[in-house]
Amino acid sequence: MTQPINQYLVVMADIKDSRQLADRDGVQNHLIQLIKELNKNYDKACISPLTLVMGDSFQGLFQLNLKLDEFLFDLILGLYPVKLRIGLGIGSLSTQISPDDSHLNDGPAYHNAKAMIEQLEQSENQNGRYQTNLALKSDQAKRDELVNAIFATAYPIQESWTDRQVEIMKCFRANDENQRKTAEAMNLLQPAISKSLKASHYYEIQYAFKVLAQNFKEEGR
Repeated sequence: MTQPINQYLVVMADIKDSRQLADRDGVQNHLIQLIKELNKNYDKACISPLTLVMGDSFQGLFQLNLKLDEFLFDLILGLYPVKLRIGLGIGSLSTQISPDDSHLNDGPAYHNAKAMIEQLEQSENQNGRYQTNLALKSDQAKRDELVNAIFATAYPIQESWTDRQVEIMKCFRANDENQRKTAEAMNLLQPAISKSLKASHYYEIQYAFKVLAQNFKEEGR
C-alpha cells in the first residue's frame, strides 16, 4: 500500500452509550466483523488498518484518496442500529508509520481526530448546540466548518431512518445500486425501492459525502 506525503486521514470512532447496550458482546463481535470487512474493502487507501480499542472504539490511518462517501455509508449502515461518534482528522504524523498497528502512530492527524471525538461527546450534553455523529478537524478551519455543517445537516436524516429503510439501502448497495436488482432480491416492486430511497434521502446524503470525498482526494494529490 502506497503512502501519501505529509497529509493523512485518521478515522476514529466509538460506540455511543456502549455500557447500556443489552447485548454488548454481540455488538462487539459484530463490530469486529465489520472492521475486518472495512479493512478488506478499503485496503488500497489503508495505511494502518482499523484496530479495535477497549472493545467499543476503533481507529485507522488512511490516504486522503479514501472513498470516504462509500466508507461512511458502509460504517454507519453496517453497525445500525448501534450509534457511533466518528471523528475525522487530517494532518501530518510525528512518528514512523506502523503499517500493522494504528495505535503506534501519532501526530496532528491523530490529535485532530481525537479532538473531534471529544467534541462530539461534549456536544451531546449541551443544550442549544447542534447534534451530529461526524466531525472533521484539519489545518483548514473554514473548510472544516463547511464540512461539519454538512455532517450536522445529514445527522437528523440518519436519525429518522427506519429499520426497513436501512434494510433496503443495504440491499441496494449490495446490488450495485441498481433498483431493479434490489427489487428482485427483496421480492418487491421497483417503485417501492425508489420510494424508500427517496424517503430516506439516500441520494442527497450520498451526494454530500461524495463531494467531500472528492475534496479530500484532490487535496492528497
